[in-house]
Amino acid sequence: MKNWKARVISLVILLFILLILDIRVCHYSDIIYNGTTLVCIGRAEKVDASETGQLVTLKIIGGPFRGRLVTAENSFIGRPYSDRVLRNGDKLFLEIPLKRGQILPDEKIEQVYLREYFRNRFLLHLLGAFCALLIVVGNIKGLQAIGALAASGLAMVFIFVPLLLKGYNPFWTALFVSALATVATFLIVGGISKKVISGTLGTLGGVAACGILISISNIILHFTGLDVEFGQMQLGYKLWLLETEEGWQWNHSGILVAGIIIGALGAMMDVCMAISSAIVEVKKAKPNISVKDAIRSGLNVGKDIMGTMTNTLIFAYVGADMTLMVLPSLNFPEIGRVDPFFRLLNKEGPAVEAVQALVGTIGLVLAIPITALIAGLLTASEGERRKAEGGRQKVEGRRKEFRNPKSEIRNPKWTVPIALFIVVVLTHAAYIYNQRHNAVITSSVTDSAEINSSEYVKGRVLSLLDQYITEEGRTVTSILKVKLLGGRYKGKKVIMRNLIRPNGYPLRNVHLKPGDVFLAKVGGAGETISPVNVVDNYSRDGFIILLAGFLLLLIILIGRNKGVRTVIALIIAGCAIYFIMLPLLNIGQNALLVVTLTSGIIAAASLLIIAGFGRKTYAAILGTVGGVVIAAVIIVYAQNHLHLSGMEHYNAAQIIEAGAGQHLDFKMLLLAGMILGLLGAAMDGAIDVASAMQEIRQANPNLSRMQLIQSGMNVGTDLIGTMSNTLVFAYFGFRLLLVLSAAINTPWFPETKMQLLSVGVVTAEIVRILAGSIGLMITIPLTILISGFWHKPSGIRNSEFGVRN
Repeated sequence: MKNWKARVISLVILLFILLILDIRVCHYSDIIYNGTTLVCIGRAEKVDASETGQLVTLKIIGGPFRGRLVTAENSFIGRPYSDRVLRNGDKLFLEIPLKRGQILPDEKIEQVYLREYFRNRFLLHLLGAFCALLIVVGNIKGLQAIGALAASGLAMVFIFVPLLLKGYNPFWTALFVSALATVATFLIVGGISKKVISGTLGTLGGVAACGILISISNIILHFTGLDVEFGQMQLGYKLWLLETEEGWQWNHSGILVAGIIIGALGAMMDVCMAISSAIVEVKKAKPNISVKDAIRSGLNVGKDIMGTMTNTLIFAYVGADMTLMVLPSLNFPEIGRVDPFFRLLNKEGPAVEAVQALVGTIGLVLAIPITALIAGLLTASEGERRKAEGGRQKVEGRRKEFRNPKSEIRNPKWTVPIALFIVVVLTHAAYIYNQRHNAVITSSVTDSAEINSSEYVKGRVLSLLDQYITEEGRTVTSILKVKLLGGRYKGKKVIMRNLIRPNGYPLRNVHLKPGDVFLAKVGGAGETISPVNVVDNYSRDGFIILLAGFLLLLIILIGRNKGVRTVIALIIAGCAIYFIMLPLLNIGQNALLVVTLTSGIIAAASLLIIAGFGRKTYAAILGTVGGVVIAAVIIVYAQNHLHLSGMEHYNAAQIIEAGAGQHLDFKMLLLAGMILGLLGAAMDGAIDVASAMQEIRQANPNLSRMQLIQSGMNVGTDLIGTMSNTLVFAYFGFRLLLVLSAAINTPWFPETKMQLLSVGVVTAEIVRILAGSIGLMITIPLTILISGFWHKPSGIRNSEFGVRN
């Protein structure tokens, strides 16, 4: 069967399935609350203003009351993040109380409650567009990618979640499911081959490293796993209350570790498959390639991937919650600036996200040499290596003709050791500075010209002076002698009380012993320190700085000169975000425009610095721009149809309630964050295929344009196949506690899974994932076409490279 016939048949089947699902979704209804309430969907037919909000007439479009008109009150309570203005044509979930717990044919509907916007249909269409694009771009491998995606989803729902709910160790469960999903995905996408074996082993090596590092970080940083929010609700606190009342207990810190492992798995599979696939294509282009050259080609691809991959994690971290990034710049009335970066990074939630990004990147960096080594050993045999030795010098001489000396940045041999020394020195300096740093939150001048201020500083526990139990054993009070390490009162010794409630909310307990460094809130007037000082939190930012330094050292050691350029690109990206993007957002500039501009600067600078000036880089930049533009259009279109306000997050509600940030456009912040997160993925996909195509061309410069494009598509479709799993693992990993909470029907979520998908914060995450994946689907073939038509055949005889005509 011809390829186009397979695509057409697959698309027709997909369209039929989507049509059936669309009908079922639109006519959805369910009975909940033990048969006392009917959930269905209604469409606003008429909207009138009332004294307290809006009076809405709706037509029920699903369930036993289909076709009936009902009236409901849309009340306003004066909170922008909860009030919504309905328009004709809007669709919402309705909850209708039932009499005597049964539905009667002529039953009169006396009361209707308005719930979430009905967003499921649009999400279904977006998912359908993603699957259709997989089929069009990937053909058979696209179908395999859909199968791998379904298999991963089933593994998460029917294996991973049930095992966690039954109390199995989260760490070993995550490793087991990671191995199972990796093997299943690679087998579905690539069948049984050396490429699959090397990709699987490389992925498992990176996952193991990631698991070990996050477990160590979890212990050192005292993570509880409870600093989790869902919309405007503190989910971790609610779960703790529920567990206290019901008597059951989850291993929240273990669940946190499992989520980080699962969240990094998909990206690790992408990297390992890209390297393995590139080595296989290089082998096809030059069958007599040696083991050493095959490994070198894999490392070259891996080094290019490593550079953009690290930027991807920065974009994802910053873009995930733009309100968190602007929070430190806001002045809250009466209490001053409450969340400077200095304090923010020591809170568990932001610290977890930073560690997740760093540990995930370290795992990916380690997976690169593992995969390249295994793939090179499996792909190029020793006999072929000997056969290639005789003609290597001649071939290498010819290959140099096709390397543009201007296309790569040349680094002296001493660049790497100097870079390593600089990273060590700067990491140490940043750690020392951070220990002595202070963040002033309030400051004023008294009548006597003395400065009265309050600030966050680091303190070291010198000794435990006393400890006693109060409130009938419910509170343990420790009297600590503390030395302040920074701020106005640096070097002063103060007495602090530290309250521990053994049966209280764990996130609020800070367990300290002599020698520990912690974050303290101190104040005073003039030279007099206030007697009321507060133990605020554990000191977590120092370890994060050391972890970041270790990542930079690892990048340089593995990437060598390209690693140095990767570190430079990272520094430029960080400076662009901190000195350009955030200040512009803080003064109220258009967030969409600011983020688009900053993203363009970072993308161009990163790719040029990492990959050098050349066709590979230019093709990747153009492909990235095309993919991001498509994704941005989808995001803007989705926002207009899904009524996403950008105020669904807890931080946005906090800012609004405190009367701060009046100049912020939360809707634009949400869109900008989505686009920023998408840019990194598009850069990854573009440089993956562009780098692989350059290695293939250098292995055999005489390939025709169509042969080169076909080889690029082979790499691209392999990448598409594993990339689809990134969606599942990223969602489950980042929102694992939410998934577990929904699985046991906790009382704070809508009682039906259909309603849960339409909750604003969940919908926003799904749109972010699907739109980014569609953008990546566009980026890959676009980059392949640009690279293929940009490279010209060399005219060298294929026989010189061991390729049969």
